[in-house]
Amino acid sequence: MDDALYTGDLDLASVTTYGELAEFLRAVHLRADKPSFRALEARTRHDPTPLSKTVVSEMLRGVRFPKKAVLVSFLRACRVPDDHVAPWSRAWERIAELTEGSRPPAAPVGQARAAPHSGRPQQDISDDASAESARAGPLADIVNPQIELLRAQISKLDADNKRLRLQLAALDQRRAGHEPRVIEPANPRTAHSPIARRRELGALLHTLRVQKGLTVREAAERLMCSENKVRRMEANFRAGTPRDVRDLCDLYGVTDEAERDRMMTLAVEGKRQAWWQSYDLNYETYVGLEADALVISAFQSSVVHGLLQTAEYARAGHEGAMPRFSSERIDMYIEAKLIRQGMLVRDNPPRLAVVLDEAALHRMVGGRLVMAAQLAKILEMSVLPNVVVQVLPFERGAHRALESNFTVLELPSPTPGVVFIEGLMGSIYLERHEDLKKSHEIFRRLQSIALSPEDTADRIAHLCHSYADIDISREQYKGTGEADVPVRSDS
Repeated sequence: MDDALYTGDLDLASVTTYGELAEFLRAVHLRADKPSFRALEARTRHDPTPLSKTVVSEMLRGVRFPKKAVLVSFLRACRVPDDHVAPWSRAWERIAELTEGSRPPAAPVGQARAAPHSGRPQQDISDDASAESARAGPLADIVNPQIELLRAQISKLDADNKRLRLQLAALDQRRAGHEPRVIEPANPRTAHSPIARRRELGALLHTLRVQKGLTVREAAERLMCSENKVRRMEANFRAGTPRDVRDLCDLYGVTDEAERDRMMTLAVEGKRQAWWQSYDLNYETYVGLEADALVISAFQSSVVHGLLQTAEYARAGHEGAMPRFSSERIDMYIEAKLIRQGMLVRDNPPRLAVVLDEAALHRMVGGRLVMAAQLAKILEMSVLPNVVVQVLPFERGAHRALESNFTVLELPSPTPGVVFIEGLMGSIYLERHEDLKKSHEIFRRLQSIALSPEDTADRIAHLCHSYADIDISREQYKGTGEADVPVRSDS
C-alpha cells in the first residue's frame, strides 16, 4: 500500500447526500487495500479521535453519518494526505447543512435510497434519484475494476438475503397453514433445532438414570419397554413421547413441576420437523447441532468453510465433486447453505472462529472471478463482531491438523459439545470429554500460529486484487479450464 493515497480524481464537489459520500468512502477503503476495521482501530488508537469497528462499519455501509473528526480520522488511517482532506471536509459540511444537522437517509448498499420527507411531489423525488444515479456514473468510470466486483458481490449478498427471507416465509406458511408473510429470520435461540433438543433431553435422562443408580436394563424393566428404546432416547437417536418422559420422571424421582414441564417440552420439540429436512441433506445431524450452537470453531485445510461460501463457490464445489448431483439438487443444497449463513447476522448469533489453511485461498474453485468474489465475501463476513477468520500460512510448515478438517460445536448447557470431522468416506461425531478437550487444544494452537485477523485481512485482500486484476474477456472465454478439480465441503 502506498504511503499516500491519491483521491483527487473523486468528484467530491458533486456530493450532496451521505449515500454518495459513503460510496466514495468505500472507494477509498478499497484503494487502501481494504485494511480491516481492527487495523483502522489500532492505527488511530492514540489519535484525538480514535475509530471503532462499529462506527467504521456503519459509516461505510451508509447507515451512520459520522462526525467530521471521525471522517478525517478514517481518511488519515487510510493514508489520505492532509492536503486532500479539505474537499472531504467541505462535502461533509455541505451534507450537514442540507440536512440541517440530521443524519441523511441512506438505504442498504445495492438498494435505492428513499428521499427525505419534504412534502414535495413524488415526481421531484424520482428526479432526485435520477440525478443521483447520473452523478454515480462518472465514479464507475474512474475507480478500479475491483470496486465494481465488490459492488456486484454485495448486491449478490443482498439477493441471497431476500431469498432467505422468502424461504423462511414459505416454511412458516407450510407449518402454520395460513397466508405467507414476510418475516425476519428467526432467532436461533428461540427456533430450536429438534436434533439439539433430543441431545439435551438425552443428556438429562442419562444423568438422571445414573444418579438414581439404575442400569439401562433396570430402567427398561420398570417401564416395561425394550432396552434399545431407553438407549435410543439417551443417545438422542429418537425423541421419547411426552408419556415416556413422564414415566421416566416418575421413575427417576423428578418432582419439580418446572423441570418436568421443561423435559416434556424438549420431547415435543424433538419431534418437530426442521427446515433442513425438506432439503434431503446428507449432513442433517450437523446442521441440527450447528443451528443451536453457541460457539463454532472450525479448521479447513483445503476449502472455504460453508458458512463463508458464496453461492458460486459452493456450486463449483458440487459440480466438480463425486458423486455428481443433478443441477436441481445442487440448487437445493446451495439454498440450504445460504439459509444456514443467515444465523450469523441474526439477533444473538453464535460466535464463529475459522482457521483456513492458505491452500483454501489458492485452490481455484470455479475460476478467478469466482475466487475474487469468494475472498471478498470472507472479508465482508470477518467484519461481523461475532466472526473471526485467520489464515494459516504456508510458511508455518507442518502442524497437528495437517491432514484434517474439523469443527467443534459448543452447545447450550447441559447439552454436551461435539466434534464434527468430515472426510472422503463420510463424517464422524466425537462426544467424549477427552476428544472435546483435545480438539479445543489443537484449535487454540492453530489460532496461535495463524496470522492475526488483521494480517489475514491484508493477505486475503491482496489475493482478491490479484484474482480480479485480469482480462475479463479472456476469463469469460477460458471458463474454468485452469481451475483445479474442486473438493466439495458440505459443511
